[in-house]
Amino acid sequence: MSREVRKTVTVFFADVVGSTALGERLDPEALRLVMSRWFALAEATLERHGGTVEKFIGDAVMAVFGVPLVHEDDALRAVRAAVELQSQLEQLNSELLLSPGIRLDVRTGITTGEVVAAADDVRQNLVTGDVVNTAKRLEEAAGAGEILLGAVTAQLVEGAATIHPVAPLVAKGKSLPVEAWQVTAVDPTADGVRRRSDGSLVGRRRPLQRLRAAIDLAERQRSCVPVFVLGPPGIGKSRLAREFFAGIGDNGTVLTGRCIPYGRGITFWALGEIIGAAGGVAALALDGPDAATVRERLEVAIGDSSAAVPSDEIFWAVRRAVETLARDGPLVLCIDDLHLAEPMLLDLVEYLVGWSRDAPVVLLGLARPELNETRPLPVGAVVIELEPLSAGECGELLDDLGVDDVALRGRIVEAAGGNPLFIEQLAAMVGELDTSGAEIEVPPSITAVLDSRLDRLPAVERSILERASVVGKEFWRDAVTRLTPPALRNDVASSLLSLTRRGLIEPSPSSPLLFDDVSRFRHALIRDAAYAGLPKAERAELHELFATSVDGTPTAGNAAPDEIVGFHLEQACRYRHELGLDDGRTALLGETAGRRLGAAARRALTREDVLAASFLLERAVRLLPLGDPERLEFERERAQALWELGQAERAEEASRALLEHAAAVSDPIAAAHARLGLQHARLFDDDVEAGRLAVQEAIDVFEEAGDELGLARAWRRLSWLEQREGAHGAAEHAAREAVRYAIASDDRREEALAVDALCTSLLYGPTPVETALGECHALLGRARASPTLEAIVLSTVAGLEAMRGHFDDANSAYARAKELFEELGLRIALAGLTQVGVPLALLAGDLEAAEREARLGLEILASVGNAAVQAPLLADALLAAGRIGDARAALAVIDPARTPQHVPWQVTWRSAEARIEARSGGDATGLAHEAVALAQGGDDPNLAGEALAALAETLELAGKHGEATATLEQARAAFERKGNLVAAASLGGIMDRGATGR
Repeated sequence: MSREVRKTVTVFFADVVGSTALGERLDPEALRLVMSRWFALAEATLERHGGTVEKFIGDAVMAVFGVPLVHEDDALRAVRAAVELQSQLEQLNSELLLSPGIRLDVRTGITTGEVVAAADDVRQNLVTGDVVNTAKRLEEAAGAGEILLGAVTAQLVEGAATIHPVAPLVAKGKSLPVEAWQVTAVDPTADGVRRRSDGSLVGRRRPLQRLRAAIDLAERQRSCVPVFVLGPPGIGKSRLAREFFAGIGDNGTVLTGRCIPYGRGITFWALGEIIGAAGGVAALALDGPDAATVRERLEVAIGDSSAAVPSDEIFWAVRRAVETLARDGPLVLCIDDLHLAEPMLLDLVEYLVGWSRDAPVVLLGLARPELNETRPLPVGAVVIELEPLSAGECGELLDDLGVDDVALRGRIVEAAGGNPLFIEQLAAMVGELDTSGAEIEVPPSITAVLDSRLDRLPAVERSILERASVVGKEFWRDAVTRLTPPALRNDVASSLLSLTRRGLIEPSPSSPLLFDDVSRFRHALIRDAAYAGLPKAERAELHELFATSVDGTPTAGNAAPDEIVGFHLEQACRYRHELGLDDGRTALLGETAGRRLGAAARRALTREDVLAASFLLERAVRLLPLGDPERLEFERERAQALWELGQAERAEEASRALLEHAAAVSDPIAAAHARLGLQHARLFDDDVEAGRLAVQEAIDVFEEAGDELGLARAWRRLSWLEQREGAHGAAEHAAREAVRYAIASDDRREEALAVDALCTSLLYGPTPVETALGECHALLGRARASPTLEAIVLSTVAGLEAMRGHFDDANSAYARAKELFEELGLRIALAGLTQVGVPLALLAGDLEAAEREARLGLEILASVGNAAVQAPLLADALLAAGRIGDARAALAVIDPARTPQHVPWQVTWRSAEARIEARSGGDATGLAHEAVALAQGGDDPNLAGEALAALAETLELAGKHGEATATLEQARAAFERKGNLVAAASLGGIMDRGATGR
């Protein structure tokens, strides 16, 4: 039984228009003759272009390009066959001499896509897939004499064909309209995919030097110097040659020709192009008594004469022509795609190298590495093997291509593996994508190149490469052996060596394994192409087998075993589901995968990789059944992780889903966690009393259940609610309870979050600076093992040190905290840090830093819909710089009808508004008094001091000097009560502003 494969092919449908009417008007024998001629013409034309005729259906013909072997230009072959068939149909109509008004007209549809096909040349049931139906629908929509193409085919031929978009087709059986293009002409020799020719040459200095040295050698020796530039498709052989030619200029002659993969007269096709580039046979400055004979033999070689001439005479004539062309200066003869050359053309190359005399000639062959595998190169030839570009060189090329997005650049470099064509094609896709993180879709031009290359591998090597692709971009020999059928296991080592020689894989410089060799795909796209060839049923079996075999054994790389096993079981489950195999085995695979991925997520949380954990938890939740208790735990952890990452909307969605699922299985503990998550996701909107009630209900549930982690979360939430009211004494008590329960639950992440709540109260509450610093330094002793905990404590240290004027220590602590939060990807924590950084910078008099940090926090909070939270802080920074108009604009993002009910925020907002109004000449004392009243309802000395200072400024600007002075003394007392010596000392500036009116 033939093995099936998945591959990308081009499907061709052509049908005779009006065949029913034709049958009514023609005698059955005449009709049979006409249709037989049509079928013979179609079959011959399609097969000449490399297509395989699968079947004739009534008056229609279906052919596939890419079976049994994929060619990188299958789409272009199909289009050229269609255009040629239309042309030949005119000739057939003239030969048939049908009655007036009777003629054959054909409509054609062509599209490219993935099919399932037999691995060998089986002629029945050759291919299946939606692409077959789409090609048929395109054909049915075409008019008489029209050729319609699908979107992928159009993209693959646009460099050679003249195509025009038509209105999308509403096709039977298709849920969405089908995009279509009409072909009106095709260039017989051009490449289907356009390449840039104007970009700078990157990373080829040494190969270019060797080419230039070859032409110098040919001139010195007056001999033929053979040079072969070898490399895989897209590596830059032709681009290097163009740069070489440009450097020759008027100091020599360059003639180029190209081998073509199929067609009539291809043996000396490249020679014909070279002679054509020289002006044709007649233009050659031949002399001597044999000049006429040389011309006759050349005309035979290029197809301008049908005379019978032995090959040795053709070779002799070509040598004479070459020697003539090189008479007055060096000659470069370049043959591109030499690996496609017929044996006789390769014989001619060897002959020219060995027999050319007194002629400075560089015979330059551009070829893929397989040329050297199938035909030994001439002795003494200069062989230049082009290597992939380095990462730095890839960056230069991306600069030239105008790709600026850092994340996309990294993904392109990783995927392309240093191949310039792949970089160029991937970069061309960037303009069609949302660059905020969308996956880069592999262009069909790259898929075609790689599929063609892999399709020509020996069957054993292809099978082993596919199994390596299941393991991943990196793989080790033993893992591949376990996935290989027993009959082929002895071939694994030799096949991996052969695949390395072919440049498809290479030894891995990282992830060494004891007692085994680790390899990796040369680039990710090769791995993807090999993997795509596996049928989904086979993928599912191999992923399950790998997961089973690798479980509990040493693995390559640093990934945890749970993540590796979970991933492969997840893939096995996914492909079985896609194939409709939703049985008990599939369910078991999914559940096992979910538990392993969840375990990997918890390990990621332990090392404080919250981003990786959120991704793993999302996959785990998706795989586990609704009533599974572990799923509820994973949903809770995912909601918390999303909040820490600043993804507030997704965090709220996750908490709602948890609440719904907890209710469905009557789990009060999970429901309490969900309600806490929803409270946390609405930090600035909830009613405080309602929040306190919800927290108390959660505490009751957790106490009854003995859930120490739940109690830590509930007390932490209560601490936050008290902070919102400006009651930091009560908040500190709740935070200490949260820390106690978090330590008891042995959850370091929850401990870090509880310490965050405690540090917030130490920074903003009544605890004096010196006392708070002492406690923070004690906390740092425990925090060193946790980057998150360290960053949290250091941010508080930075704020406290700034209050006592130790700015070097403050800035050092702040910089380290910022570095840690950025490394951990904790954007909400980073935004919170800026709320320490702005006052720090203002106390230090660094107005530029104050604005920079305020805007950073604003950007982060705006992304989660909370820009208003940061706006007053930005206004403070701008006011300090005297930029009243900019400060007013900063507050414009606040909707007065929907302001956060957070008391410290309300105080800061009112104070900023009052100062702006007063400096603009208005009376803002009433607004400033409101701020003071709110601040004095809490126990934050700094907040009270700032509100009193704002009131003093408004009073002074209003001309109430006595009241301003008294208020200023109250502000100073508040700052001194906290130990904020710098703020207390800076209050004299308010009176100065009163004197100047600014």
